[in-house]
Amino acid sequence: MKDCTWLKDERGMALPFALAVTVLAFLLTSTALSSYSRSLQAANTDWARIQAQYAAESGLARMRQRVCADPNGDRLLSTPLNGFHTRTTVEKTEDGIFRIRSVAQRENVKQSIAAELDPRTCTIRRWEP
Repeated sequence: MKDCTWLKDERGMALPFALAVTVLAFLLTSTALSSYSRSLQAANTDWARIQAQYAAESGLARMRQRVCADPNGDRLLSTPLNGFHTRTTVEKTEDGIFRIRSVAQRENVKQSIAAELDPRTCTIRRWEP
């Protein structure tokens, strides 16, 4: 039987083991950072969408106030609001109802909202997406 002491000789194994551990740690760290970055970007996009929705609703509310005060007034409202540009328009339908549409946008985020306004009571009759 041959002597197998060369299998038990662990000299020179420290470097490959340290390299393997370092590569594994690098891969895990880069995967974690990449996942965190995507999560942070998604959260920022969601927050921007929420802000855009509020800006669009604000434009609609301002136009509603303007139409109720003067039904024959200006039909376009353009407002910068918290970094968003909000454009709100109103049109009068054949049955006398005002249809208000507000669009807020900034860079790659855009949200819109529309509603029908009863001119007699100045209340929103119906919301539209």
